[in-house]
Amino acid sequence: MKKKKILSKELSETIFNNNQVIINKANDNLYFEIGDEITDDIAEAVSILMRRIYFNDPIWKTEIKNIDIHSIYPEKSLF
Repeated sequence: MKKKKILSKELSETIFNNNQVIINKANDNLYFEIGDEITDDIAEAVSILMRRIYFNDPIWKTEIKNIDIHSIYPEKSLF
């Protein structure tokens, strides 16, 4: 998890934004802000989303391209 102050300085492009979830891209890294949680790991973000967001929310239809699969750590999905 990252602190919000550090993340806000790095932001460059917003990919998705609704009241509950914000996905930003900065320097080829994705940052997921879900409520008060912030992470740069997609597995961790999905596990948080599964607990907090309903199955019919538009976030589940959002396509994220050019993901570096080597930067995903499955152990972080045990949230």
